[in-house]
Amino acid sequence: KVGREKSEDKFWKEVVNVDWTKEANSTSSETDNHTTNPAQKMFARLSQFAATHPIITASITVGTTSLGGDVLGQMGEQETVHISWDSIRSLRMALVGGGLSGPMFAVWHNLLERQVPGRGPRAIMLKLLANSVFMGPIGIATTFTAVGLLRGRTDKEVIYYKM
Repeated sequence: KVGREKSEDKFWKEVVNVDWTKEANSTSSETDNHTTNPAQKMFARLSQFAATHPIITASITVGTTSLGGDVLGQMGEQETVHISWDSIRSLRMALVGGGLSGPMFAVWHNLLERQVPGRGPRAIMLKLLANSVFMGPIGIATTFTAVGLLRGRTDKEVIYYKM
């Protein structure tokens, strides 16, 4: 590793007092013996699962946050105290988030990490630029198109939708 990245790893190990990379690559019995804090054990197991199943992890994470975000968004749209929740809309968002956006972004970030490895300032800036220029517009267009199609809109209605 480059010197700067080694110091960043050292910083994070000191902050949380655990080498999560080692935790993620260990077996659960090794994890149980290595850490004593239950929160650290749980985080280590989640990290291990995320490291070995990135697409499933992204699907669950993005699907859940899409569902929660839509529920909160609907609550914010209400003008009265009485809340009428459109559960079909929320499920549609969860389906698109978990079934399309999550896996798509997991593959994108894996590809991006291989092309621009590292966690230094230069690598972070390049990744942010690539996300903003390439994946941002693609992700937004894909999400809105999928949601529109799931709402029963035709492709032309999705493309030429007016607010």
